Amino acid sequence: MGFDEINGQSNAVKLLRTAVRTGRISHAYLFYGKDGVGKNKTAQIFAQALNCVAPKEGEPCLECDNCRKIRSGNHPDLLKITPDGASLKIAQMRRLQERAYYRCYEGGFKVIIIDDAHLLTVEAANCLLKILEEPPEDTVFLLLAEDTKRLPPTVLSRTQPIPFIPLDEQVLAGILAQEGRIAAVPLSLAGGSAKKALEMGEGRDFQELREDVRQLLQDIGSGSYQRLLRWAESLDKDRSRTEMMLELLAAVYRDRLVRQAAGECAVILPFEAGRPAAECSRHDCGRALAEINTAYYYLQNNGNARLVWDVLLLNLHKIERKERGIDPVG
Repeated sequence: MGFDEINGQSNAVKLLRTAVRTGRISHAYLFYGKDGVGKNKTAQIFAQALNCVAPKEGEPCLECDNCRKIRSGNHPDLLKITPDGASLKIAQMRRLQERAYYRCYEGGFKVIIIDDAHLLTVEAANCLLKILEEPPEDTVFLLLAEDTKRLPPTVLSRTQPIPFIPLDEQVLAGILAQEGRIAAVPLSLAGGSAKKALEMGEGRDFQELREDVRQLLQDIGSGSYQRLLRWAESLDKDRSRTEMMLELLAAVYRDRLVRQAAGECAVILPFEAGRPAAECSRHDCGRALAEINTAYYYLQNNGNARLVWDVLLLNLHKIERKERGIDPVG
């Protein structure tokens, strides 16, 4: 299979195949794109292709010792670094600096994968930059990041960027079918991410998340400030659900906006089906979406999660009460 395992990333795959076939290997690549679009799997297959004893047309054979060891994560010349907590720290880059200059044990290339490179601290990025400026021989760095804007320009300039695009709905449907899963909501809500599409299958976790959103919307509309602050505290403690909660909230308000403008549309969440379009003010739906987008921006850029949720929920509460003609104070 090799690179054929990568769905929906034909341009990235073509570039990497060509690099292996021609031997024109950069010392550092930056795979960038949202989570769940194939960056990690591509990095593994590229590492196999670089170290395969019998590659064909840029493809790894998948049968030699190097290919098998890399696939299992046990190859001595493959090093993967992941965030320590919420960031990639300078201590991790210093340890990398020590290991990067070791000679290859078995393969032709030492491959160093830095996952979530956008989470590098300033100090860690500066330490990594020193290695990238004087790269070790026969070593390839693969930086995986969601967004190039969150990486220092000095680090970006030392890498060959390769974009990974969001997957279209047909590709997502095919991935779900391979896993024997059925989407519980329209695949457009996955935002082009296979990881999110799989999470939105008929699993219990997503069903619980939908119920949380239903209850949260109810409290935003008619709950007390105290209940909303308790929600903010709960979401701050469970950050793994934060992004999906925000996307579901945004989907609800987008759906309301479309229903107000067009009279009808596919309802994203079933508990919204009974809400008349006439109740949804275009202006207030737009304001709500702006608030959600602002919250998403701050959370993506390491803002204080508790404060972000406090502000968002209280502002949505005011919008909902104004929409219903209720005094927003109280």
